[in-house]
Amino acid sequence: MARVEEIHEGHMLRVLLDKEEWEVAITRIQGHIYAFRDVCPHQAFPLSVGQMHGCQVICAGHNWSFDVTTGAAVSPPIRKKLETYPVKIEDGDVWVKVHIW
Repeated sequence: MARVEEIHEGHMLRVLLDKEEWEVAITRIQGHIYAFRDVCPHQAFPLSVGQMHGCQVICAGHNWSFDVTTGAAVSPPIRKKLETYPVKIEDGDVWVKVHIW
């Protein structure tokens, strides 16, 4: 997966989970690590090429933004949510629990 020291405050790290080609972005906000699917729910643009502003990821495709701590859409206010995942830190490793349907 990833090591804690690879995840820098306010930046995103894109990782692929196992052999599933499931793209996840990991970020650090105020010392806490968050993980979310690296796909904008609007038009499937990779969010990791966008920007972080505080707890919001801004999609480079159409400037839609989502709160990575909750998955809620911020701008525009829509009902689509960003998929977020629980994170566990163990011996410096970052583990992300995803549900692949």
